[in-house]
Amino acid sequence: MESERLRHSLIQSLSHDLRNPLTSLMTNAENLLNKIKRKEYETSEQEAQALVDSSQRMIRLMSNLLEMARLQSNEIVLNKE
Repeated sequence: MESERLRHSLIQSLSHDLRNPLTSLMTNAENLLNKIKRKEYETSEQEAQALVDSSQRMIRLMSNLLEMARLQSNEIVLNKE
């Protein structure tokens, strides 16, 4: 039981700690993409878009980890109707 509690705590901490830098990374990538669009550097634009896509994917993964941790901690009450 203690092992499960520690695992839950670790997942929750990792999710929070990784989400902030990933959000910042995505914001920076979006800004770069906007600048490139204005200058019309098509090759660089595709690379920046891939960076944005990867960042969004990582944020979804972190969100899933947080949801899993909440479900396992019984913080979510299901509506049985």
